[in-house]
Amino acid sequence: MAEASLSKDFAAIASRIGHFLNYTALAANWSGTYATIGSGQQSDIYEVIQSGYKRFLYPRGANGSLLHRWSFMRPTLTLSLLAPYSTGTIKTVGTAVTGASTLFDTGAPTATGTWYLYADGQVREVTTHTNDTSLTIASAFSSDLPLLTTYSLKCLEYDMPANFGTMRGPMYYDYDKTNIQIEKIPVGRIIHARANQDTNGHPTHFATRIKAATAGATEQVVELMPYPTPDAAYDVHYICDIKPTALDTTYKYPLGGAPFDECILEFCLAEAERHFKGGPGQHAVEAERMLTAMIAYDSDRVADFAGRITGGGERSMPTRSSTRLTYLDLDGGETVL
Repeated sequence: MAEASLSKDFAAIASRIGHFLNYTALAANWSGTYATIGSGQQSDIYEVIQSGYKRFLYPRGANGSLLHRWSFMRPTLTLSLLAPYSTGTIKTVGTAVTGASTLFDTGAPTATGTWYLYADGQVREVTTHTNDTSLTIASAFSSDLPLLTTYSLKCLEYDMPANFGTMRGPMYYDYDKTNIQIEKIPVGRIIHARANQDTNGHPTHFATRIKAATAGATEQVVELMPYPTPDAAYDVHYICDIKPTALDTTYKYPLGGAPFDECILEFCLAEAERHFKGGPGQHAVEAERMLTAMIAYDSDRVADFAGRITGGGERSMPTRSSTRLTYLDLDGGETVL
């Protein structure tokens, strides 16, 4: 959905900065290209916008501490957990796996996370998905599996969105599924639980961890590990801090929308002052003044939202009995849900 006309987009912010820096009025005549550092006027404006936008998103006090966490940087998102897959049978030759029927629905399984193949009492990580009836595993089984071997494919780790930052609180199921709350615990406890009892069911716990990445070549991705392994497909919901995307001609609109974009513009103009006009000036002063007002506005808005979900009376949330499940819990005892 397009932003309302009152919102300032990347082009509008760039135009104001270009005017402030006494560049030609027509943006098409600016030298350089936006994302190529040091290429000319466009790159100067691009760098100013990114720096100003970042200073607004992560406002710092005199001692460097974060002054505020914006509500619009903590959205509620949904993750689709996938059911185990065991259609047909397989055979293996070394690390090559072929199926007598479709192994996966359309789409490579690695696009959603890390899949594992369970067969003959052994487990192997899936490394590549060739097509719907063949895949490759990280290491061969102890001996090749003959045709008609039964199997199960499970997704044990789910890649979180590229802009995922930090999980805030537990995860929740859709109301019509179960009211079990999914609690966050350390990664080691998930690994220990799987080693002791690799069971399927409603996930009741999860952990997050950073996936390995080539230093400097790619951004690090966070993966989520549910436990128990989902026994069916579930949509689960969570609140997280997000990593903002740079503003450019594709991602045009700043986070927060119209209520905050004048403040964002002032932060960008303040950066232009700082880098091209000899240091902080009137725009830096105005940016700080507007920041104080916007923090108060955002805090009031969060309090208003939170105040609408209260215990007791007509506003209390409905309850529902959950399915009772029994399995080894993550502290070594038996859990009944």
